[in-house]
This record gives sequence, structure tokens and C-alpha cells, in this order.
Amino acid sequence: MSAMEATFKVALKREPQLRTAEDLHTIYNHLYRMDVLTHLREHQLRSMCTSIRYERHEANHILFYPDSIASCWYILLTGSVFVQEHMYLARCWFVLLSSLCLTAVVRVERRPECG
Repeated sequence: MSAMEATFKVALKREPQLRTAEDLHTIYNHLYRMDVLTHLREHQLRSMCTSIRYERHEANHILFYPDSIASCWYILLTGSVFVQEHMYLARCWFVLLSSLCLTAVVRVERRPECG
């Protein structure tokens, strides 16, 4: 893991309400370079930086069941996930999954104003 990735992970692990301006800058710069987020505008990405959080799960951990209502979405940082006969690798994002095999994800909370 590079020093930049380590700094990113430390910033994500800090409670969102306790993040410094430097933490938010680190998170923004890392997310900005992710292909899956290139469609977002700057203000959307900066808003995401204030609620995004880090989660780590052991292999075969289930986050969602088929009839679950999604309240967030995930960006897979390491590992892989198997969803309905499709495998997704690190740096992908997904919503409302049924079974997962993963190690580290970033969870993005859906804000009430988003519907």
C-alpha cells in the first residue's frame, strides 16, 4: 500500500463529523481519480466526501439480501464481489447486492434529499 493510499484510508476511517479540511482534501483527490466517479460534478464529489466511510468485511459476508432496500452504495477498494452470477473487482461500485466476498469497501450513505 502506498503512502497516499494509507492516508486515504486513515481519512476515511475518521468519523465524518470529525474530519479535517486536510482529510476532505485527501478523500476528494483520491475519489476524483476513480473511473467510476468521473461522471460526477465537483460539488457532488465534495458532498460525497462528507459522508463517505470505510468498512472492512471478511470473505462471504452478506451486506444485502435480494429484497433489501438500498440506503447506500459501495465502492470496492480491494477484493472481489459476486452478485447474481457476475464478479466485480476492486474499484467498481454497486448498489443492493445479494451476496458478497470482499475485504474493503467505501460506503456512501444516501442522503434523504436524494430520494
